[in-house]
Amino acid sequence: MDAEKLSKLEFFMKSADIREGFLKYFGAAGHTRVPSSSLIPQDDPSLLFTNAGMNQFKKVFLGLEVRPYKRAVSSQKCMRAGGKHNDLENVGLTPRHHTFFEMLGNFSFGDYFKKEAVTFAWEYLTKQLNLPAGRLWPTVFTEDDEAEKHWLAVAPETKSRLRRFGEADNFWSMGETGPCGPCSEIHYDRGEKYGCGKPDCGPNCECGRFMELWNLVFMQYNRDESGKMTPLPKPSVDTGAGLERLASVLQGVESNYDTDLFVPIIRQIESLTGKKYSTGPDGVSFRVIADHLRALSFCFADGALPSNEGRGYVLRRILRRAARHAHLLGKKEPFIYRLVDTLAAEMGGVYPELKAKKEHIKLVIEEEEKNFGVTLENGLELAAKEFPSLAKKGQKIVPGELVFKFYDTYGFPADLTELVARDYGLTVDWDGFEKELEKQRERSRKASKFVSAEATIPIEFLSTIQKDVQLHFEVVKQLQEKHAPSSKFIGYDHRESKGKVLDIAKDEIGRPIVIFNVTPFYAEAGGQVGDTGKVIKNNEELKVVDTQKKQDYILLYLGSFPEYLKELKGEELSEEIDWKRRQEIMRNHTTTHLVHKALRNVLGEHVHQAGSLVAPDRLRFDFTHFKPLSAEELKRIEEEVNEKILESILIETLWDVPLEEAKKMGAMMLFGEKYGDRVRVIKIADYSLELCGGTHVASTGQIGLFSILSESGIASGVRRIEAVTGSGFLHLAKGERQLLFSLAEKMKVPVEILAHKVEELLSSQKQLEKRLEELKKEQSKEKLMLALQNAAQINGIKVVATELNVENRQALMDSADLIVNAKEKIAGVLAAVLDSDVTLVAAISRPALESIKAPDLVKEVAVRLGGTGGGRPHLAQGGGKNKEKLAEVLTDVPKMVEKLLSR
Repeated sequence: MDAEKLSKLEFFMKSADIREGFLKYFGAAGHTRVPSSSLIPQDDPSLLFTNAGMNQFKKVFLGLEVRPYKRAVSSQKCMRAGGKHNDLENVGLTPRHHTFFEMLGNFSFGDYFKKEAVTFAWEYLTKQLNLPAGRLWPTVFTEDDEAEKHWLAVAPETKSRLRRFGEADNFWSMGETGPCGPCSEIHYDRGEKYGCGKPDCGPNCECGRFMELWNLVFMQYNRDESGKMTPLPKPSVDTGAGLERLASVLQGVESNYDTDLFVPIIRQIESLTGKKYSTGPDGVSFRVIADHLRALSFCFADGALPSNEGRGYVLRRILRRAARHAHLLGKKEPFIYRLVDTLAAEMGGVYPELKAKKEHIKLVIEEEEKNFGVTLENGLELAAKEFPSLAKKGQKIVPGELVFKFYDTYGFPADLTELVARDYGLTVDWDGFEKELEKQRERSRKASKFVSAEATIPIEFLSTIQKDVQLHFEVVKQLQEKHAPSSKFIGYDHRESKGKVLDIAKDEIGRPIVIFNVTPFYAEAGGQVGDTGKVIKNNEELKVVDTQKKQDYILLYLGSFPEYLKELKGEELSEEIDWKRRQEIMRNHTTTHLVHKALRNVLGEHVHQAGSLVAPDRLRFDFTHFKPLSAEELKRIEEEVNEKILESILIETLWDVPLEEAKKMGAMMLFGEKYGDRVRVIKIADYSLELCGGTHVASTGQIGLFSILSESGIASGVRRIEAVTGSGFLHLAKGERQLLFSLAEKMKVPVEILAHKVEELLSSQKQLEKRLEELKKEQSKEKLMLALQNAAQINGIKVVATELNVENRQALMDSADLIVNAKEKIAGVLAAVLDSDVTLVAAISRPALESIKAPDLVKEVAVRLGGTGGGRPHLAQGGGKNKEKLAEVLTDVPKMVEKLLSR
């Protein structure tokens, strides 16, 4: 399909209708519609990203969680760009590989099984979607007679098309151990013109004629460590159908990229670049950008951010890959962020987070594009110089040493070097690159371990996690088995109460726990720390040091475990929280809501909460933003929060609000947080509206005053404010006042003119420092000139190596200019010990550049000192850790020069 036909395409069935139709079909069959979970997995360290519809139900399948429904249906946002499931390198090259996609799925948790799953799938495809039955080919596991029986009963016309396959194709496992079972796939025959013509061509043939539409997984066994499979007491069903593939079939197009999920984005790329899209190889860049835009936007909307490790590194790779393809389309300035509006317009109705976080997404992408732009330009220039010569020599592989040079000296990512190399018909010597990387580690004497950011977590670790989770819930599970009532929290309105002891035990590390049926103790949640206080029995007090929540039970952790405690099960005891501490916590919690709103007002709507700590002595608020806050911005935020405090606004709590209604009200929600169908909303007049389960003051006036202690960056795109209120503010003010008077006394001036006195002293100090710096420069110049007079001669080149007493690296560079600008042939190494490390500068005079280069020389020296270096031919910088060896190494510089000249 060419660009003109693509732009005029009227779709037979829109993807939005396919998605909604699927959800409605299974909803009518008794399935509860469950919203897509975040792309950032919650409580599952085995995954970088949510990669299947079953991820959010994993604990249900493992028996660790019970839901109020046994049938579910969802359209799940998925990412496959890291770990075991990684489609990144194929994106744009094939019609159906994506990093981000939507998986439609229906699930049964011990309710229906194979017969119903097969029936649902067949009826949906043939009756709801009206797909021709003759084009549908089911497959079953080679030993699954039961599934085949149901297929032939439900769809007897498939008898001649039904195929059996082995474990590699038709058996699914959650891991090495745990739930597993056979699966049945449904493939769509696209027609003979897409086939290979072989007599045995059918499902799973590599020719591409048959496209998998749906996978029905039958979880019926539990596999132990020996490999033995035991039937599960309640077999379950997990199915997955890719929306993009269904859309391509129903819209009659050959590629997923020709569906209405991608076409609007591709049209916008055409508009912004002035280039026409082709469905062939020339359109790869369009497809890569369209796919990666979706992946990045949805991940950033769910709270992920680019970084140099883990999922953040994967996202940075995806963004850089998209940026390179934008560059190939002639867009050298930030460009991808301009496509976010189109995506939000197309999919924001189904996924409102795209619209709500649109400005945030655009800022993240634009900032990354800016940062990477210079690196990309430099890397492509280097490739243009180096790679053609390799091809001319008949080499097919980029040497590992060269890949490492791009990475180490110029900061060009190795994976991007591989992509650029492909354009020249070259591959990369990864083994050689790893060897060079290992050499650098040894030189730097660093013990850090290079691990791919896409590495999956070992199964042994997953097994440990699973055991820990089971152990952690042991006390709670025992209560559930006894049908004990859950703990009721009454701490919003009560600071003390009487409660019946449901259980007394110790957790997995021996900490004593008491669980009451009723308690005023708030369990740690939403950033707010758990309450402390005391439990009282016959005037004897037991200290409560922490409060946590597991499932529906509130666990009070005790400071001690007297023997008689075991006998109190079933008795009624008095509970009393530390009210003074709770008041401080409430002040800080309400303030985080004020801070959140003030940040958005001052910095923009892209700001969202990314975490918090609400403690009695301080508050910490993490938020999305891409540069440090100025003094003026911090001042405005602090003033706005204090204004709202002084207005003494009444805090209104809205109880039991339907989640959808809260969203329509505009209530703020935390990235990645799970919410129930009904929520609690905290309203501060018309100023702030947030979903929150924490404890708050009755009015903002009870906060007292607010002061920001610090603002800092904690990750790429995430900033942190730490602040105090109430008693914390008084303590801060008192301390600062005492410090002020103490300084005034030492300066022997009144407090009123202390600032003027300090300015005088600073001015005087600045003049003295300036004069001292001038003296050191003169001294360094004299020392360097003396060294040049006594310099050794190697093949007509003067060689000088000396340590200078300078304050900073720039002073060392300034001294090096004497060598660079010299008219005679000179090679020099200047060194200084700064902050306990050795700083090096290698300088080559211009007449000597034909014989020796500064980066080569500085690396020779730095290696001996446990470091590395690099730079331009005439001037390079480096460093090392072993300052004790500096004198010895500088003495050997003439030998190093001689070695380099002999190459």
